[in-house]
Amino acid sequence: MAPESMVHALKRIHNLLLPDGIAVDIHPVPEEPQIDVRIGRASHLVGWMSQEHGCTKYAQANDAWQAVIEQGLFARERYTTFEFKTVTRSMQELEAFLQETWQAAFIEEQVVRRADDLMASATTDKEILLREIVEVSRCRRLTQGDE
Repeated sequence: MAPESMVHALKRIHNLLLPDGIAVDIHPVPEEPQIDVRIGRASHLVGWMSQEHGCTKYAQANDAWQAVIEQGLFARERYTTFEFKTVTRSMQELEAFLQETWQAAFIEEQVVRRADDLMASATTDKEILLREIVEVSRCRRLTQGDE
């Protein structure tokens, strides 16, 4: 979605909310998710998940929120981040999950090889972790700017 379309959508949301309404925005931070292999208690970074268009849409979402906040339509009351983990038993399982749920995502071959090498360990206590940092904002509707 184009940045101006995001701003337009947020303006429409503003107009639909009650005067004391709250909008909650949840989306990943504009960084590629990290991929780790956990073996026992040790975690090994093997690389990052990539996306066809990078993390542009997440950065654009942040820019759109900043625009409507600067226009006096919303006030950000709270902001936090959390780590969202996707856990699988193999890189093939992770790739199948991504293909089914996140079509624009891909994992570079060298990342798959590193993970597969580590997962070849005889230890049974091991897993693949895709770590996304997600941001959550609570934004209060302001009466200024009503159409």
